Amino acid sequence: MSYKCARCETSGKSLTLDSFFLCDNCATMLITKAFNNKRPVFEGCQVEGYCYLCGNITDVKLRQWILCENCSRVVHSYPIGILAQRHVLEWLRSRIPWIKFDLTDPVILMPYSKEGTGKEPQPDITGYDDRGNKVLMIEVKTGRSSISDMRSFQLDLSDCDDILKYVERERIATYIFHVQVVEVYAPPTSYFRCVEIWWTDIFELSKRFKRIVTRRIDRGKKAAYYDPRCFKPADSFIEEVKRRGYEDLTKRLREGNIPVLYRES
Repeated sequence: MSYKCARCETSGKSLTLDSFFLCDNCATMLITKAFNNKRPVFEGCQVEGYCYLCGNITDVKLRQWILCENCSRVVHSYPIGILAQRHVLEWLRSRIPWIKFDLTDPVILMPYSKEGTGKEPQPDITGYDDRGNKVLMIEVKTGRSSISDMRSFQLDLSDCDDILKYVERERIATYIFHVQVVEVYAPPTSYFRCVEIWWTDIFELSKRFKRIVTRRIDRGKKAAYYDPRCFKPADSFIEEVKRRGYEDLTKRLREGNIPVLYRES
């Protein structure tokens, strides 16, 4: 019997039967927005527990789709990315209320496309002053490890390129936030929890570039590796904003000092 991925419709040895406990609303969102209206190959086993996508405690059902390795990774990243963006936005708004923070590139469910999204790269979060002027931009990244446990911090080269595109366009202070996200098990369901936040700016990240590595997974994508010691605990970002450190970064960018995030040998 021949099987195809529900998202990208490819066939091959990398296909797996992926399982998700989902509420009805999130199941419908996946079907219509990510899986080209393909219903799950199995749906049943209703229990009260955590929805894998939205994280709410409610009635959920086990839903299964056949997915390739890459699409499985994308779909499993949705709840992590959505939660991390929301967590950072709430943290910023509660601790730095004199800056207006908006989500400008939210994680959205999308079908597979060989051509990519085609949209202009945007920062995940943008900060505005009381006159509505952009003063800083933030890219949110996630991982299961804390910065202190990392040997290297990784960024896909495609992510680096997207960041530099909006930095070149806006010439506004840009920061990278790393959010440690862990999965918490509540059998038979599970949910994700944000543990801690760290930050750095693109100039410090550039200084800490180490090398480029071709990944064995994720279709051989290349990633830039950085020394994680450039990251600082989240609370120190409050002081960064209070002393208007973003103004110095913006000045450097507008003087034409665009940092290089990776160097290919």
